Amino acid sequence: MPYILAILFTLLSVQTFALTATQLKAQKVRIESLMQETVQEKENLAREKASLFTQETEAKETFQTKLHTFHDTTKMMLKLRRMPKEALAVQGILTLSHKRNRLLSMGQDNLQGELSSLTASLSEYLKLKELIEHKEILLEIVHGDIAGMQTAVKTIENHLNGSHPISKKRLKTLETDIVRLIKQKNLSRFFVEQAKEQTLEVSQQGDKAMPVSGRITRKFREEDALGLHSDGIDIQTGAGSEVMPTQSGKVVYSGPFKDYGTVVILDHGSDLYSVYGNLGIAYTKEGETLTEKTPLGTLPKTGKPTLYFEIRKKGHSIDPVAWLKSTH
Repeated sequence: MPYILAILFTLLSVQTFALTATQLKAQKVRIESLMQETVQEKENLAREKASLFTQETEAKETFQTKLHTFHDTTKMMLKLRRMPKEALAVQGILTLSHKRNRLLSMGQDNLQGELSSLTASLSEYLKLKELIEHKEILLEIVHGDIAGMQTAVKTIENHLNGSHPISKKRLKTLETDIVRLIKQKNLSRFFVEQAKEQTLEVSQQGDKAMPVSGRITRKFREEDALGLHSDGIDIQTGAGSEVMPTQSGKVVYSGPFKDYGTVVILDHGSDLYSVYGNLGIAYTKEGETLTEKTPLGTLPKTGKPTLYFEIRKKGHSIDPVAWLKSTH
């Protein structure tokens, strides 16, 4: 009898933790709704990029026109300087040396004005070009989000219609994987918004180390039951452990963030960010600058807490472990 009860308890445990068909359908609806929002974000970004591209084309043409004028003025000035006074007099342009010098001075003033206008035009063109590149990065982020959600929906549909059923073992982890997908989308949305702001250039100092000591329980790009990949790593460590920045940076976010618990995000300049999630307490406030020796918070003081750690460079998530090693 005890043996039979143990079997029944095991079956009930599997049933409790594995997603049912009804739950899968509900999650599918949830993901599809989020995907519609993301598609709208992508369309808005595409329109903004197209508008910027038109402005960039006009700015480039204006710059080229001003550059041509500047070259013509420069050639005229050089020709005037080299031409003998006698030749100028023959052409009825000048007869006296001081008039010639005055004309050269006026030409110099015009040249300086054209140079200033040319510099401003070039600055505008380069700024628009940079904005377009930024929009392209943001488009890549939301495109990756959509691809992940499409994969999740397809996986659920295949299981429900029986074409590619998921094992009970994988069904037990599917809920966690779906939550992770939603969390990652929320984090991506943060970076889409944050990327619109100017970054603070912060000098890199010294070697970089892991934010906490512990065991990596989920590797970068490790695949889950949905076939989705992690954009960061999970580090299991001791309760109450202090979390240190990997390098100096400006705090651009500090506080609760959807399903990540308390989160701190640092901007290291040059479109480089580090993310520290699942914190128990954050010591930081937005706007302050931290060094590698300044703790940014602690993990929960109970259980076996796991720090979520992510590195993003120019909108793309990169392997935190490889990035840390590359600096030593």
